[in-house]
Amino acid sequence: MNALYKHVSKCDCCDTLLTRVAVPYMHVSNCAVLASKAQKLLGGYSFKGDLSLQCAGSVITNFYYQYNNQDELAQSQLLYDLLSELANEYFDSLSDPGIDWTYHPITL
Repeated sequence: MNALYKHVSKCDCCDTLLTRVAVPYMHVSNCAVLASKAQKLLGGYSFKGDLSLQCAGSVITNFYYQYNNQDELAQSQLLYDLLSELANEYFDSLSDPGIDWTYHPITL
């Protein structure tokens, strides 16, 4: 893939074109809210593929988008930027100024 499609990968097993967008690690209890925000955000664009939140155990790790057709590939950078910004803004909203942070010291 050329630079225009730098966020597009091809699945090794089925040749599906996909984009994986890393998100700040969050607990899966945030899936419904994050999914709803992504659905609303992307609703104004012409994306018709399959969007999922990829999780490892109880942690959200990525947005995972499978492209519906070749026409969507030209918007892969936009898709990547929109989902990345959404995830980071949502994560930042979870740590409001009144939060009581807990630190676990590590002896070096």
